[in-house]
Amino acid sequence: MSNQLKLAADNHQPRTRKSSRFGVLESVKRIKSSESLTSGRSVTPNTAAAILGQPHTDTASTLQRKKKTLLDQVHFKQSSTYISPGQLYATESGRLFHAGKILIVLVGLPARSKTKLGVALTRYTRWLGVKSRIFHVSDYRRAMFPLIEGDGIEDLEYLCADSTNKKGMAYRHTFIDACLKDIDDFFFDDASSQIAIYDALNITYEERNYLNEKYSKGTKGDTKANTVLFLESIVTDPFLLERNIDIAIKSKDYAFWDLLKAKEHFLKRIERNSAVYEELDNKKEAHLSFVKYINYGDSLWVNNTNHSYLINKIIEFLMNLKEKKGRVYLSRCGNSDSDRYNDDEVLNKEGICFAKKLTDVVINRINYLREKNSIEVDPSVLIDSNGNGHRTSILKTQASIERNLNMGKSDKKQISSHDGADEDSVVVFSAPRKRTLDTAQFFGKRGIPVRTKLELKQLNPGVIADMSLQEVSTNYPAEFKEFLKEPYFYRFSKGESYHDLALRMGSLIFEIERMNGDVLIIAHESALRIIYGYLMAKSAFDIPLLEFDRKNVIEISFGHYENKAIKIPIE
Repeated sequence: MSNQLKLAADNHQPRTRKSSRFGVLESVKRIKSSESLTSGRSVTPNTAAAILGQPHTDTASTLQRKKKTLLDQVHFKQSSTYISPGQLYATESGRLFHAGKILIVLVGLPARSKTKLGVALTRYTRWLGVKSRIFHVSDYRRAMFPLIEGDGIEDLEYLCADSTNKKGMAYRHTFIDACLKDIDDFFFDDASSQIAIYDALNITYEERNYLNEKYSKGTKGDTKANTVLFLESIVTDPFLLERNIDIAIKSKDYAFWDLLKAKEHFLKRIERNSAVYEELDNKKEAHLSFVKYINYGDSLWVNNTNHSYLINKIIEFLMNLKEKKGRVYLSRCGNSDSDRYNDDEVLNKEGICFAKKLTDVVINRINYLREKNSIEVDPSVLIDSNGNGHRTSILKTQASIERNLNMGKSDKKQISSHDGADEDSVVVFSAPRKRTLDTAQFFGKRGIPVRTKLELKQLNPGVIADMSLQEVSTNYPAEFKEFLKEPYFYRFSKGESYHDLALRMGSLIFEIERMNGDVLIIAHESALRIIYGYLMAKSAFDIPLLEFDRKNVIEISFGHYENKAIKIPIE
């Protein structure tokens, strides 16, 4: 193994560039970062202070204060030297967990959440450090045969997986073969690649058998067998199906179409494919490794999946992944008098004012979205989970009214009681320090549950706590120089690195994935960087430079193809 991939002999030693278990040394090439919350690639004195949690000027973000979309990097190509924020170690081959190469084949009819499921898996496996890429066959089809309103009969020929339709299958093989060629290039020409996710219908025995034969044996002289995992997404919930159809007819496929005509056309696609759909069969296809994922996590069935630790990690993730109808909001806590790490201070007057404004802004935003999305609401008193009868301005939805009416009825679906289980739930996650809890207090007074999360504790700066940047550079010149080279991985004595923080927050990431409703996270800037980094697929080089000011709250919404983040002004 090369010197650049040496493992740290002692995990308790500071992770300098020479002791890094990742080999993040001079050869590392930083990935090109597009529009984000970063203020540039270089570490300036002010950003260095912000990264370390030291006193600094709270400058306005590079982005304008108006709402502006931020880019999710889940579809960005990873370089051969890419290091993930949640990666545990590095290997010379670039592959992790002794798992070899894995092809995940998505299976299911249109509007069954396949794309959303594949993107979520790409995001999670990349976070683990696995070099992953998702291939959407629809991207190739649109590039070759864009759907044109009025050509309904013609384009349905190649939108259906009916093998008896020779003309349609000839069209289909054109873009399917192009997609599979790119998978081959990724899989077999890139030594460090590990997981390819193939997003297509794959609804017949014939298609699945072909893929299993092709990739389990390998091509282009690859003699090692590769694991092929089929992931079938099944939707029987009529409300989830209707929501997926509504999203599909507003997708790139139907850009510039009339919505009624788009829905009519899309329903014909479902009908035509339903006629030839063959579900994964645990008898006929018992030799295949597959997972049946029903109603986006309501239930899960596995067959022949005991291949590797990484496969089991993927299944564990699927068990925690739920349909998300709410949004994640990220906010810093309010001001205290000195803003010191060693002093667990309460908010000052300015901080209290900020906390009240934050409460109003978030609640008003949630209500606005519920009304905008035509959710039936009832602005009556909402009783909190303790039965205290606090009045809150969070609007009740018809879903919550029906849930209460159906409670205890054996013939009706019962909602779990955990936080975020319900689509119209709102919960606040707060770090344990006084400033963050004080910032969250006005949500609690209005009937919204506030949960203290130890995982959200800010990064521990260690021996440099509460020092000015000048004091750090003077007292620890060698360490400071190393920190400037690798601000994500370097750990000062008795402190934490951002990488330590990312590993500590692993369980909280799973909890966020389980959330169905809205969640507000109030924490120190260092903790917010990790959460945002996961949800928007940022690299280890981007995360320390992310900026969160007290003039905005970040709103992240979950899309099928990518997540979107905007800034909501706090005024």
